[in-house]
Amino acid sequence: DLHALMSINANEGSDMHKLISPATDDTEGDVAASGKLLEYASFREAKEAFEREFLRQALAAYGTIRSTALHIGLSHPAVIKKRAALGLEAPKKAKN
Repeated sequence: DLHALMSINANEGSDMHKLISPATDDTEGDVAASGKLLEYASFREAKEAFEREFLRQALAAYGTIRSTALHIGLSHPAVIKKRAALGLEAPKKAKN
């Protein structure tokens, strides 16, 4: 399942697996049963939607592109490119 995959791919000590929590009810977590799978015209569209939401949540959770990259196991330049390709805004810098 997705939660197990996230745990395997995440860096040790990462909290990324907490961003996407599995449903406790089998039918509740089943995308096909919920009809959400049919919202996408293709696998590519579904993958892009997942990547956009995953990266949006990761950027919000970790605050910077560099920290996000470290926690999700991508390089800093890869996160910058993926963020731009998915049309996500850069994280807001904290005011001191």
